Amino acid sequence: MNVREHKRLYRDIGIRVAEVRKRRGLNQEELSEKAGVSARLVSDVERGEPSRMETYHAIARALDVETLYFVPSTPSAPDPMGLYSDESREMVLMDLRKAIAPPLGANSARIDEPLDLSRVQKGVDAMGAALLEDRYDFLHQIAPEIIRTATYHSDALFGEQRYTALRLRADALQLAARYLIQIREHDLATIAIRDAYRDAAASGASSLAAIITTVETVIMLRQARFREIEDVCVSVADRLEPRHQSPSPDELSAWGRPLLRAAAAAARNNRPKEADEYLAVACRAAEQMQGDQMAVGYFSFGALTAGILGPEASLMAGQPQRALDQTEELYGKSQGIGAISLPAWHKHKLYVADALCMTGQYEKSTELLQQLKLSAPQWFRNERLARDIVRKLLKSRKRTYLDTQRDLADFLALEL
Repeated sequence: MNVREHKRLYRDIGIRVAEVRKRRGLNQEELSEKAGVSARLVSDVERGEPSRMETYHAIARALDVETLYFVPSTPSAPDPMGLYSDESREMVLMDLRKAIAPPLGANSARIDEPLDLSRVQKGVDAMGAALLEDRYDFLHQIAPEIIRTATYHSDALFGEQRYTALRLRADALQLAARYLIQIREHDLATIAIRDAYRDAAASGASSLAAIITTVETVIMLRQARFREIEDVCVSVADRLEPRHQSPSPDELSAWGRPLLRAAAAAARNNRPKEADEYLAVACRAAEQMQGDQMAVGYFSFGALTAGILGPEASLMAGQPQRALDQTEELYGKSQGIGAISLPAWHKHKLYVADALCMTGQYEKSTELLQQLKLSAPQWFRNERLARDIVRKLLKSRKRTYLDTQRDLADFLALEL
């Protein structure tokens, strides 16, 4: 998209906002009050100035339309931290890129060691542990060789052993994709996801294939493709709903997790009724499990995994206090985080910090962010929401910043 097209896109969005505002009988000041944003920001949007997704969501909610009515169809900004944005970016990712997307017609590299599927499984397990434990540097280091080894095994083996090798390669690729999404390398992540899905389907691992579809929705969510996510995830969930008694954790996870993704998309698209419906069904699936368990593909699922989406949906609906109340109720029921994945738990805590900030509990929000920074530094540094919350906290200070707020700003490379 060139500069002229970019300007026309945002100008059209501004025209739409103004049209709906007038249809609702509101002036700019009344809309700003209802949306919880400044009148200057409303004016900027209507004049065609680009704005953040959060702004479009708030305005759409105030005007009672879907966010997609306004949202620009441009991809999300890559790597806001600029961790890999200099000339060395491609050099840093080169080995992983060659493993995931080798040249067309290239043969898989011969591995010097004998074929050994148990060794491939150990490598994939190491990738899963690194992702769940916030060890991105280690994951980046080991992923290329594990993917290449899994590829060689899938090419060299036959029959059931080949199916096992394909499933392992699918797992390795989807784990790499989740890491790439976290550092905002969406194009390479998409290639990994598509190949992972193909391998999982070819190996007969239908539960894993279903889970992999939810990985792609994370990218789609950042591209504001909300209705597409709903359609895809509901279709997958309908297809995989267990039709027999005593379904396995893998079957319940494959059914429930797409519904969680559908609920998240609906909440962001100002469709709270649909979000509640998807979440209710996912909770029914989770209730059949004995606590949260780590299911196929190194994903957790259970009552707590499903429960943490409630506060997130309330926050998206502009109800931060309700989100905090739901969180307190959830903690009262929980006996601990169980096997819920740490990235999912950390993301939940980030939403809690946002709700605290939105309700004026700035010091509590700062304290929670500081805890996240200490417990999951690599994950925290790559989370755009963390940067947004810290910016809000900095704006809330009329005089000097708290030392902890300065520390957070420095860690995230934000200007004071």
